[in-house]
Amino acid sequence: MLLLKLESGAREPIYRQIVRQIVDLVESDALLEGEALPPSRELAERLSVSRFTVAQAYRELWAKGYVDSRPGSYTKVRKRPKLAVGREARERDESGLDDRFSAGARALDQLGSLARFPVDKRGGAELIDFAPLALDTRLFPVDAMRTSFDRVLTKRHATLLNYADPAGYAPLREYIAARMRMHAVEAEADEVLITHGSLQGLDLLARLFVDPGRSVAIEQPTFSSVMPLFAVRGARIGAVPMGPEGMDLDALEALIRERLGRMDEVSLIYSIPTFHNPNGITTGQPHRERLLALCERYRIPLAEDSFQEEITYFGKAVLPLKSMDTHGLVFYLGSFSKVLFPGVRVGWVLGRRDCIQRLSLLKRVEDISCSPFVQAALHHFCESGAYELHLRRVNRAFAKRMAVAIEALERHLPRDLASFDVPSGGYLIWIRLAGLRLSEAELLGRLRSAGVSAAPGSLFFASPEELRRAAGETGGSAAAGGGEAAARFLRLCISSLDAAEIEEGIRRLGTALSKLR
Repeated sequence: MLLLKLESGAREPIYRQIVRQIVDLVESDALLEGEALPPSRELAERLSVSRFTVAQAYRELWAKGYVDSRPGSYTKVRKRPKLAVGREARERDESGLDDRFSAGARALDQLGSLARFPVDKRGGAELIDFAPLALDTRLFPVDAMRTSFDRVLTKRHATLLNYADPAGYAPLREYIAARMRMHAVEAEADEVLITHGSLQGLDLLARLFVDPGRSVAIEQPTFSSVMPLFAVRGARIGAVPMGPEGMDLDALEALIRERLGRMDEVSLIYSIPTFHNPNGITTGQPHRERLLALCERYRIPLAEDSFQEEITYFGKAVLPLKSMDTHGLVFYLGSFSKVLFPGVRVGWVLGRRDCIQRLSLLKRVEDISCSPFVQAALHHFCESGAYELHLRRVNRAFAKRMAVAIEALERHLPRDLASFDVPSGGYLIWIRLAGLRLSEAELLGRLRSAGVSAAPGSLFFASPEELRRAAGETGGSAAAGGGEAAARFLRLCISSLDAAEIEEGIRRLGTALSKLR
């Protein structure tokens, strides 16, 4: 006999009490597979509840896989697999699933740069963290953006909550094209594709131009996320060292010529010519002209990442490569993330019209479209003049903060161990280390003990060999042993810190480095 004990005054509904107790009986083998449960009318009378309550409980048991029920037949117990309870049970791999990972996913194991040094979350309020490229939330124009969200939802109502054009919200594309013309880039709205940040734009370009096994030429060092992105796409990394003027163009041409006509020929070039991440370099006009000439000579498309271009402090930024592009080979990657709100996730690709149409089709396959509601609110924010006001405010604020950072580095950094160049814009400062006989992990530990954190240089290189080559060019020291990356570079990012935090953080950094002599 099925014995159930129900509590009429409990917060748990009666039908759920029935379900829970029958599940317990099945899991404990008190009810065996194939055993018939009482008809719903009989069990309802026995429990003094409505037949509907029992029927509801039986339906849920069927949905959970604990009973079989057919018209004209008894409801019978079904022995289902036990639930995976606990982290160990959920993560146990007894099926050989690792062997099913794609080649791109396996490539991440060899690269491993994103997971090598996770951001330390345990430092609490006392840790001054120069590692993340995130914005200072204290500068966010929240009220103005809230007004824009309210206005567009009131005006357009539900139409902005439906699916939308994969290419993006037309008025925002018009605005971006007009703004690009202010940067001397001739552009029309149908040459703009809205993306979930500039990184999605780069991913779409990789899908458009780079077959698995082909190469992408990238600077070393470079933005840490692009190497995993290309690896997942099955691309080979063509590492090109950087000099004081930017990408070594002699080395780039040698790479192109070496792989020309091979299965791994260079199919795309990726460059950050303005306020480079991580080293802050801005390439000059002659360098840009020669790079563009190489693209034209070998008919290779170039992704120009300009995510920080409007964060200009000292002087005027050099015009984009796209402004000189007469052959449609340059694809400009822009973003609102490093000026406005990273969480809005709105970027764009500007390129040749027919390529933008193909990229739009690829984007439709990937995610249908970006949020039209967010894009419409952002367009209202920009058209109202709030974006231009915010941009001027941000540039004033960070010009002062960068000046504080440079002065603090000159005052606190031990010159025999570390050196740096002054960037003309952006948020990043690249520190070259010399003479340290310890690994990156050891250095980061020492810095955290001193209450400061920074991004280690190895994050920005495709391989330890590229890291060693760059360190050799700048006099870097060998590793202390054990095969770990040696402490050769640090990237400081000031974008999430105010002047007082920057000053104190660099003082801690200088003190910690001085103790390593």
